[in-house]
Amino acid sequence: MRESNQDKTGKLSVDPNTPPAPQVPGRDVYFDRILKFVPAPLIAGYAAATGMITEDPVNIQLLSWVVFCVIWTMCPLYVIYIPGEAQQNEDCSKRFHVLASIICFPVWAFALGGPFSYIEGYRPLYGALVLVFASLILPLIQKMVMKLEFFKYKAV
Repeated sequence: MRESNQDKTGKLSVDPNTPPAPQVPGRDVYFDRILKFVPAPLIAGYAAATGMITEDPVNIQLLSWVVFCVIWTMCPLYVIYIPGEAQQNEDCSKRFHVLASIICFPVWAFALGGPFSYIEGYRPLYGALVLVFASLILPLIQKMVMKLEFFKYKAV
């Protein structure tokens, strides 16, 4: 970290020989790592539906959970049945993509707040931490499960 000193006028000066602090990836980087496994139409649908349910403030908590559960249920179905929603190569099979979508959608929704914001004690900090940890752990899970025969890519 750069050292700073105050000069005689009270202004802070930075020692030019001190290296700058390392750059920390922003929250958007972690969102991007998670979202690549969630089908884009479902992200758009979730965003649209959560915007619509604000019209019913009486039932917003229930509707938030319904929207979350419906979209979460659709994640693996989109990956399996909608062409182009899953990348397939030696590093990532469709089966892994199904697993990743099941993990990543709730992580993303939790980071945004979604229905989880109605749980007593929820704080956006917790969502951000889960997002960071998931984006760091997911590549490890991918490397491990891709060694299993069930998850290996099979060219058709």
